Amino acid sequence: MGKQRRIFLLLALLLIGILAIWLGVQKHFRQPLRLLWKTHAGMNLLRLKFTSDGKWLVGGNSFQIALWDVATGQLLSMFNLRHDGFDISPNGKFFAVGISDSVELWEFPSWKKLWTRWANHWGIIKRLNFSPNGQFIATSGSDSLTVKIWRVKDGGLEKVFWVKGLIDFAFSPDGRVLATSRTVDSGYEVLLWDVNRKSCIGVLKGGELHDVMVTLLQARKQTRLKFGGQLIGFSPDGELLAAREANGLRVWDVTTCKQIGLKKSWSFGFHTEDIFVTIDQVSFAHKWHWHILKFAQAKDFKTVGAMLVDWLPSGTSAGLEFSPDRKQVAVWGSDGTIWLFKRREKR
Repeated sequence: MGKQRRIFLLLALLLIGILAIWLGVQKHFRQPLRLLWKTHAGMNLLRLKFTSDGKWLVGGNSFQIALWDVATGQLLSMFNLRHDGFDISPNGKFFAVGISDSVELWEFPSWKKLWTRWANHWGIIKRLNFSPNGQFIATSGSDSLTVKIWRVKDGGLEKVFWVKGLIDFAFSPDGRVLATSRTVDSGYEVLLWDVNRKSCIGVLKGGELHDVMVTLLQARKQTRLKFGGQLIGFSPDGELLAAREANGLRVWDVTTCKQIGLKKSWSFGFHTEDIFVTIDQVSFAHKWHWHILKFAQAKDFKTVGAMLVDWLPSGTSAGLEFSPDRKQVAVWGSDGTIWLFKRREKR
């Protein structure tokens, strides 16, 4: 009887602790978002993205691609396709997909194939993204050596950026700068390139590699990408750049190449020019994690808002994706759970 009483008291204290955390967040931070809907994809997710008009969400894993209605959360279509990455053009008319070591361009949403090109990344394509103007597709792969830029209009190879130890890449919002992260000794650095001149214009010094980066480097020649979310990314105005690493999230000023700060976090995305969002975790019995969205100022990392999202099983990765007008944010877990939030209007 005494043992049962102790278990009951421990559970009661745990519930009180959880309630205290929830009340604390509610009291000290203005809730910046409200939940519109929650659904389950019916599959594991590696990526989720809004279409350019903000009406649809496209997501998938290595075997399937699906389309959801943003207004209702209803699944509109799903089809099977063995692939290694995908992206949607900024104008919403094209869909690029990497299949093994080839790049394919499809019409969207008719799914008519327009062209196929062999990328020659010595294995498989690891990352694939449209340029902000929609005229080019950038790819990287198992070689961890090159970022290749392909013309959308005819599939021709436009240019190649050589980056030994390549981890990830990202375009600035105006498409003029390409950021590439690469390994250096036991850590990493980010190189900034002038896209038109193909010249390096800046170097951002990082810390130790994020465990996701290590996983990618260990598996780059044998297996497909097994995680979602971005490793580096620009702010909407292109003046800041952030990268995930072992100790959290590091942010730099792109103009000066100086570090602004380092914040412990798990996944991130920029909400506005000077506010970024991170996903933090509170563990429960080593089997579940309570995910918390935190809004912080990029200049000093001061938290200005927070929201409790939900529980997800331990080992589940998560990512953020903002709508084109940045009024909505989709949070997704690799287990297939999707939450859609909308920004609260200022009173």
